[in-house]
Amino acid sequence: METGKMINQISNRLRRRSRQVQEAIGISGAQGNILDYILVESRQRSVYQKEIEKEFGLRPSTATEALKLLEEKGLICRIPEEKELFLGIAGRMLRNLDEREDRHGKTGI
Repeated sequence: METGKMINQISNRLRRRSRQVQEAIGISGAQGNILDYILVESRQRSVYQKEIEKEFGLRPSTATEALKLLEEKGLICRIPEEKELFLGIAGRMLRNLDEREDRHGKTGI
């Protein structure tokens, strides 16, 4: 199979998996993208709202609403005095699933 076609198939499978997870936890595609960004970036460092605004081209009020909804669903925990975002219970569960798949060589695709 040619490399380009294989990359396309993997991309489609990842997109479907992401959509299924988003539906299961009751968030939109845009909110899922923000959560994915936090999940990936928070492995190395704290993530700030300003970064999310810049990354996704959002106005501060739009970012605030999206993050507020993710917090209400228990997916992130915001620390207002530090303006840092941390993953909540559901985010940690997703991270643990990813790490378990990495350890066992399974990608879920």
